[in-house]
Amino acid sequence: MGHDHDHALHNTIVSRKLIIATAATLLFVVVQVVVGFAANSLALIGDALHNFTDGLALMLALAAIRLERRRPTDEKSY
Repeated sequence: MGHDHDHALHNTIVSRKLIIATAATLLFVVVQVVVGFAANSLALIGDALHNFTDGLALMLALAAIRLERRRPTDEKSY
């Protein structure tokens, strides 16, 4: 069976989507923190922290995709 599709293109598209999702999540965190402090709302601030961890998970996924792009070397063939 042929394996003729381009993984680099797929990874680029996924990376772009992860960057957009991360930026949107972190922007939402900032808004929640600002509004949470303005409204004295621990619920909003707590949710902002929760969403921040979601942003960290998105950044971890992005780092994994970037590591996957690396070419194999003699020491690291996988």
